[in-house]
Amino acid sequence: MRLRQILLLSLISVLLTACSSTKPYENYSGNNAIFQGVADQQPTLYLMQNKSKQTIFLDIPIHTGASAGFGSTLKPNHWSALMVGYKNIIFSCTPWPNPTAKTIPCNQVLHILRTIPNADGAPKGAYWAAENRQYDQLITAINKRKIYLYQR
Repeated sequence: MRLRQILLLSLISVLLTACSSTKPYENYSGNNAIFQGVADQQPTLYLMQNKSKQTIFLDIPIHTGASAGFGSTLKPNHWSALMVGYKNIIFSCTPWPNPTAKTIPCNQVLHILRTIPNADGAPKGAYWAAENRQYDQLITAINKRKIYLYQR
């Protein structure tokens, strides 16, 4: 089962890289994942997969300008997509359903891809483009928000 997950993740990474400028992304500080915004450029889209066997809760441990309610759960082998504007957003990872439990290192439970999407019609700012979906559902959901992983 673990080999199948690794092969599937590798295939998704290869396909995304072939379709766009999507690249694996690793930017961690302690247990937290840092999603960087880029000033004066298009927003950045981060695709993240829960590679663990437990549901995790992603939350902002230090408020960086993102609005309340930014926390989100992510089931095993599910994906979420985060659009980030010019500010950095820092997330912690905690086992769910106990969000008061000790945080776990995000690099142990998340696989993250970063891309500059074609998002001309998408809202600006930082927001979840899609949350807690199987991969095929994730792509459909972000396309409905006028965010595309390829040039139209």
